[in-house]
Amino acid sequence: MKSLKSSIESNTNLFTNTKDLYALKYAEYELKKQELNQTYLDATEQYNASDKLFESGAVSKSDYQKAYATYLQSKLTYEQYETSFMATLGNDIDETQLQIQKLNSELKKLSPDLHTNKNYLPVETKTIIDIDNQIATVNQDLRSLRESLIKKKLEVEKSIIIAEPMVL
Repeated sequence: MKSLKSSIESNTNLFTNTKDLYALKYAEYELKKQELNQTYLDATEQYNASDKLFESGAVSKSDYQKAYATYLQSKLTYEQYETSFMATLGNDIDETQLQIQKLNSELKKLSPDLHTNKNYLPVETKTIIDIDNQIATVNQDLRSLRESLIKKKLEVEKSIIIAEPMVL
């Protein structure tokens, strides 16, 4: 949002990503400004032509006044557009910053240790991690016991002596 404001203030597109939401808003702003400028230029041309024709008597006073009113209105609209857009943008920025402050405040209330740079995890997360670690330890012990059992079976098989009758 601040890049949009900076782009408008410098009259330069400062966006590198043309698909960015605010880059699109800037493009829309520029198009609207060009449209209003063209309307203003057309009205100025109409007014100047009407002025000359009015002086020579070829245009009625009413038509001359309409051309002048259109000229003034288009000039005013063009000049007000940027001011209005910037005011709205400024309000949007202020509201967004206020929302961020409120969310940070609520987050601090919900988990104060998170903002004191302590190694903090919510109780539920700590419990889950502790239980997970205990399960991993039990699984490791179980693997060790299985390996020991297999070794013992092999030792038993090796130590079994098959008694065969002795022939004399």
